[in-house]
Amino acid sequence: MILSSYSYEKQWSTALAKEIRNHLETQSPELKVRITYAGITARTSYVADRFAMQGAFANGQLSDKIRVPDVLVLIGDESWMIYRSMDHRGVWQNIPVVLCGVHAEVLADYKQFFPDKQLSDASFIPLRDSASEMNVTAVIEPDNAARTLQLAQTLMPDLQHLYFLSDGSYSDSYTGMKLLQESKKKNVAFTEIFTERCNTDSIGRVLMELPSGAMVLINDALVPQSLQVPVLALRDMSYGACTPLGGYFAPISTFATQTAETVFRTLEMGKIDELPYIVVADTAYYLNQTALMHAGLRSEVKGLPDTVNRNIPPPFIFRHIRIIAVILVIMIVLAFVIYRMVSSRRYSRNLNLLYERYKTLYNEYQVVYENMPVGLMLFDVYGKLLKRNAETDVFFEQFAHSRSDVFQLFDSDLLTEGMREALFCKELVSKMVYLQEHCYRVQCCMMADEETGADNILVIVIDNTEIERERKTKEQICNVLNFAMNKAGIGVAEYNLIDGQGFATDAWYSTLGVEKGTDDFMQMHQCLAEPDREKVQNYLERVRSGESRLFLDSLQLQTQPGEMHYIRYLIQPLEYMPDGQNIIVAELVLNVDEQVAKERELETAMKKAQEADRLKNAFVANMEDGIRIPLKEIISCARELVACTDVEQQSKLLARIELANDQMLGLLNDIIEMSKVELNE
Repeated sequence: MILSSYSYEKQWSTALAKEIRNHLETQSPELKVRITYAGITARTSYVADRFAMQGAFANGQLSDKIRVPDVLVLIGDESWMIYRSMDHRGVWQNIPVVLCGVHAEVLADYKQFFPDKQLSDASFIPLRDSASEMNVTAVIEPDNAARTLQLAQTLMPDLQHLYFLSDGSYSDSYTGMKLLQESKKKNVAFTEIFTERCNTDSIGRVLMELPSGAMVLINDALVPQSLQVPVLALRDMSYGACTPLGGYFAPISTFATQTAETVFRTLEMGKIDELPYIVVADTAYYLNQTALMHAGLRSEVKGLPDTVNRNIPPPFIFRHIRIIAVILVIMIVLAFVIYRMVSSRRYSRNLNLLYERYKTLYNEYQVVYENMPVGLMLFDVYGKLLKRNAETDVFFEQFAHSRSDVFQLFDSDLLTEGMREALFCKELVSKMVYLQEHCYRVQCCMMADEETGADNILVIVIDNTEIERERKTKEQICNVLNFAMNKAGIGVAEYNLIDGQGFATDAWYSTLGVEKGTDDFMQMHQCLAEPDREKVQNYLERVRSGESRLFLDSLQLQTQPGEMHYIRYLIQPLEYMPDGQNIIVAELVLNVDEQVAKERELETAMKKAQEADRLKNAFVANMEDGIRIPLKEIISCARELVACTDVEQQSKLLARIELANDQMLGLLNDIIEMSKVELNE
């Protein structure tokens, strides 16, 4: 049995009783638990309180057969005090009692705290005999007055007055006395306001008139929702009835858990005298973050230790989601309305501008239609002429031999049968018409009438006479240039490095040994020798990257296996527009086989001449002593012959001169013969 000394309207005791029952029934479903309320809060006489207690016992019987519980749970200081004065003989004498939510000092000696409700000592079991004669253990509620006052001063540093709402119960009287003691220590004024059902309005008016430096403390009392003064709670309570900022206490769940554990241990042991008194755990500062936010005090408790946040407000967006959604919807609607208004005005303005532009363009087109250098004729689908401009007069005179507007398109030979079928398939057809010295390009297409939507045939006659003449002139010039280049043996080519398309003269094809009419000019360099081909390809890659230097070199050309030719190759970039898909280069090619052959012959002759000169010099150097000795002999004998008078001696000298002369003549003949041989070679 769970017996609460309070009434059912008291939130803390009612919530605690229900929480204990939930724990017991959850852990032991076969256990029967009954809650009863004595309602002795603010009773003025002991007899009334005792009768209320006995009535609670009577109402709390589990069934007709089970009148005495296995364990009795008493909630509140009042139930403990009245229970001590009751008759516990018989079956009640051995019932284990678990006290919940009692204070340690009241449990030790309650009389000093309640002098106005004292009873004689004979009415109670002496305290020293309680442990031996009463089967009791307790879950004690700690004294939280000092910590609560500390929290009040933390939230309001300029705290001047403390108001405590009391319902006159034993518990509130005890709490009020402890708050008075702590307030005197902190030099804070303290006032205890007794609340009764009969003076609720007057208490509300008093609370609404409290000064700004005041704070209200409550145990389980109700305060108005519109109260502007901060409120702190001394016990755990729901945030639905009032909005306390917080308090220092143990949560109801901890009370219930420890009480349920004590009950189960009592049921297991069968007696309770071995179970010690315990103080409820998890006592801390429990803060109502939503109330603190509305009061603007969240920053005051940031450094407070042992805090547990409750009722944490959602983020700003979620708190004001409706307002934000309404504002967004209004903004979207306003933006849409403004956009529609601006779009409507802009549309009207653009429509007017387009209309004016249409009128201007119509007039201009009419002028262009009447004066443009292109002939326009409009026929219906049956070939009947509907309209034409003046530029078609010359075409009519030459083609139809008349300027008459009565002209049938399909009766003439202007369109072939295939062109007529393509025209009715709504394809564009084109034809070149040559009339005497004139040339016309005729294009026909289907065109829907803007007013009726019917299909008409538009015939465009373009006078290409001058273009044709220029084309023929250009062909003649190209033929002459091609003839000159072919005769000179110089090949010219121009092509695009992007797609490899271009043109070249006949001499260019013949010089490179490539078949005329080849489309891809990028493949023309395959006929070059491998080193030269790599050289040309590397240069073209640099041209693609933006370099525009001239390339000029002598290269080798291989037209057939084993047949090599020599060419002079020149490449010059002409246009570099990679974005427009145009990188144009020009090439000049000249066959230099004869020049290379002559250069080689000249080099061979030069080498032979140099060798002959070297041999001649060597011969002369070798013959130096052979010429010098006879010449000296002749000179020496001639000098002696002039000075000599002896005939015999003169004969000897002449013989010596003759011998030396023969030697010199032999050497000169050898030199002359060798020179003749070299000259013939």
